[in-house]
Formats: sequence, structure tokens, C-alpha cells
Amino acid sequence: MMTLDDFFGVVRSSVPRFQSQWLDREQERVVSAPPTFVVVVADLNTGKSTALDNCATNHVFRNRTRPAGIIATRCAHTLTELWSPFRHVLNTLVAAKQGT
Repeated sequence: MMTLDDFFGVVRSSVPRFQSQWLDREQERVVSAPPTFVVVVADLNTGKSTALDNCATNHVFRNRTRPAGIIATRCAHTLTELWSPFRHVLNTLVAAKQGT
């Protein structure tokens, strides 16, 4: 199986922009996240789409996730507009995980 470093190497050599401008540490954390529910909340022009695209690609090629099993969406709202509904979802997920 391809390692994460091998995956990063293939992506860097395949995308010209990544040869001079690679992901930052937070974006790499998104890409290397385990195949579970991932939420990325960040301000405009911070690389969310890049990180999510690479995360999905990583799961298809390294974790053998079927592409039909991946749902990725992006919103162009401010963080204030996004936080209210996500706070409810995240609190519900945390409570369910804790068994409360």
C-alpha cells in the first residue's frame, strides 16, 4: 500500500502549483485524516478546497474508499454564518460518541 509520504510525493510532482507551494501543517492534517466524518471550518482563501480535494484523493488511492462513498461540500459563507448550524451538529455528534 502507498504510504502517506509516497502519496504526497505523487501529488506534489503531478500538480505544478504544488511544486512551489505545498500544503501547510493544518492542510496536511486534513489530508491525512482517517476515513471518517471530517469537518473543515476556515476563513475564505485558506485552502479548504485544496485540503478536501487531496483528502478525498488520499482516501480513494490509499484507503481504497469507493469514490461514491465520499461526500465533499464547500460553503462560501462567513464563519459566523457557518458556526451556528455546525455547532448544533458537532455537539450532537460529540454527545452521541460519549453515549449521552
